[in-house]
Amino acid sequence: MSKCSAEYTLKKTYQLLTCAGALPFLFCSVGLFFDIQHLAFLGATKQVLSLYALIISVFLAGVYWGQHLHIKAKPWRLFLPWLSNLMVIMLWLSY
Repeated sequence: MSKCSAEYTLKKTYQLLTCAGALPFLFCSVGLFFDIQHLAFLGATKQVLSLYALIISVFLAGVYWGQHLHIKAKPWRLFLPWLSNLMVIMLWLSY
């Protein structure tokens, strides 16, 4: 497999995962629009939507943790793990 082909495949994988990750938001929003209060096997629509939003938000806050491992700028390298943890705690408390 050539480098160009591997990059194309990886780009397509990212796009696919992004769309798949957005589907629960879309599905729950449409459900709420049509006043569907309960989703089979999942529970209350509002709770499913808010819990999924919390999971995605915490995942995105974790990106800062991953960035600090690869960044060379000293102030950010020390700041990003703290920011990541602070964001997760704030998200949890707001939930």
